Amino acid sequence: MRTRAYLLVFPLLLSLSNAWATPPEESGSTALTIFAAGSLRGVLQEVERQYTAHYGITFKTVYGPSGVLAKRIESGEVPDLFLSADFDHPQRLAADGKSLSPVVFARNQLCVTGRAGLGLTTSNVLDKMLDPSLKLGTSTPKSDPSGDYTWEMFSRADAIHPGAYSALSGKALQLVGGPQSPAVPPGQNAVRYFFAQHEADMFVGYCSTQARSVKGDIEKVQVPAGLEVAADYGLAVPNAPQQAAALRFAWFVLTPEVQSTFAAYGFQPVGDRAN
Repeated sequence: MRTRAYLLVFPLLLSLSNAWATPPEESGSTALTIFAAGSLRGVLQEVERQYTAHYGITFKTVYGPSGVLAKRIESGEVPDLFLSADFDHPQRLAADGKSLSPVVFARNQLCVTGRAGLGLTTSNVLDKMLDPSLKLGTSTPKSDPSGDYTWEMFSRADAIHPGAYSALSGKALQLVGGPQSPAVPPGQNAVRYFFAQHEADMFVGYCSTQARSVKGDIEKVQVPAGLEVAADYGLAVPNAPQQAAALRFAWFVLTPEVQSTFAAYGFQPVGDRAN
């Protein structure tokens, strides 16, 4: 997937360089509408504030599961940008002629969060997930890429512990990211809410965070090497009237300064040589 993603970068970069020829403050743009993966909420709000401070451009951002947002675009809605938690959805939009070729703008990994006192570690996380006495929360496959990545991790677990895929996929509680997911009260963190309601003891999700600093009342650990699943986040610029202004913001997202902001929220910058 990554080789294919890199090959698709060049057409977008050419469009970006052409769009940047007109300064943002002279473009006459109104607010840009962004469809963005829910896992981007904290970091994207900060990046948007940075851009507004520099150029005066404002944003109308809709957050949600990437699969659900992609379906809205396929059904006729046209945001100025689509920031997805996977690369496949933006690539499909481009293949259907609904956007320019996408680019990878950030990366993520899967972590497992446990309620306080669970004693969760990277070395015991698979055993804890397989423990029939512990409830395992996940996102929803197909609607939310986090769920798809989680099921891929379940498949990898089968090579370490035969039968793990059947056990994990059978016990997983798809609590977020789907059209039928239970409601979470406004302003509350979903994982903490489900822990407090005793609907989950552990939760598989992204290693990134919604804020720069995270309270230490829950345990979050990375999964061991054999279970790691890399998440390539894709940015697409749909064929909207403000496409030039959207391309300028896309360029801004790829700058080293903004990539360092993504790193502060637990993402892996695309410019990181180790990645």
